[in-house]
Amino acid sequence: TLESSAQFDHSWDNQTKHRFIADHFGPTVWNLSDSKKLWAFAPLNDNTNCLVDQTKGVANLSEVKESIVSSFNEYCTSGVLCGEAVRGVSWDLLDAKFHQDNTHRGPRHIIPTA
Repeated sequence: TLESSAQFDHSWDNQTKHRFIADHFGPTVWNLSDSKKLWAFAPLNDNTNCLVDQTKGVANLSEVKESIVSSFNEYCTSGVLCGEAVRGVSWDLLDAKFHQDNTHRGPRHIIPTA
């Protein structure tokens, strides 16, 4: 896991992060194209959980990315049942549908549902 890798540094630029993940874990776990779809580590840029965008052709996804990542960080920090942190899980975002009106795609609407 990245958690056990002392060499990984969140301050690296994205290209260096993607290359490290693809090289460190190999093609059976992460290939370079999948590592480029990595959105976030959680909680708060820790190395224990990751969120990966596996969607294809979802409209308005870039507009709500920040809200989805924020919700992901909150969920991983406080969990769902007992308020305990979630550890060692990778989430793949496979599909999403958003309201056509951008006033309904704000953080107030996305974070509770993400």
